[in-house]
Amino acid sequence: MPPQPPNSTATNTSEASDRHDDLDTEEIVDEIMLETEDSGDEEPSADPACSPSGESFTEMEWVPYHSWEQRPLPDPHTAALSEVMDGLVEIVRAEGPVMSRRTYALYNKAAGGSRLGRQTVKVMNRALYKAIRLGKVIQIVKGAGGNHSLQVPEKQLIVVRSRGPRHLEDIPLAEIAAVREAIKAKRPSYDEEQLVRRLADFYGIVRKTPQVRKTLLG
Repeated sequence: MPPQPPNSTATNTSEASDRHDDLDTEEIVDEIMLETEDSGDEEPSADPACSPSGESFTEMEWVPYHSWEQRPLPDPHTAALSEVMDGLVEIVRAEGPVMSRRTYALYNKAAGGSRLGRQTVKVMNRALYKAIRLGKVIQIVKGAGGNHSLQVPEKQLIVVRSRGPRHLEDIPLAEIAAVREAIKAKRPSYDEEQLVRRLADFYGIVRKTPQVRKTLLG
């Protein structure tokens, strides 16, 4: 059998390798869901600093959600992979624990993108994998559809915060669980309906659809 021709990717320059990085991202990072529009469950709270009933929530200590301050980021399709990685790490450091879906959406918007397309997601998956491999980001939990909970190593893995500008699916489940357990500890007589109502109050949720109830109850 004649020798096989060498793989063309092996002859790429180091810069091109950094940009296109053919690592098997599925070992750690599954491809996130491409749907970036609102799921229809709830709109974000009008006040990004605290949820409507947050001031009256005394079951546990919590802090207002701190959003990443948007600035222009390099185009993920033309920038080196390390540049995309640095942008993602910056967002995670500002908002972590944060879901990968929200992280990608914030980067895409800052880079001038409109819809988060498949190719953009693939580049960001590679960049996130690289950040995880280098120890710059921790993947706390692998979520459904590749929507994972992320944090930087030097910060807490669970931080209870107001909802802020997040959609419900952008709130880490461990964060919701911490609020849920605090309510149950302070109000042991609550039945399931009262528990859902109290969680919905804290997160500023009005429409308690079956999916919303499932998320809140874990």
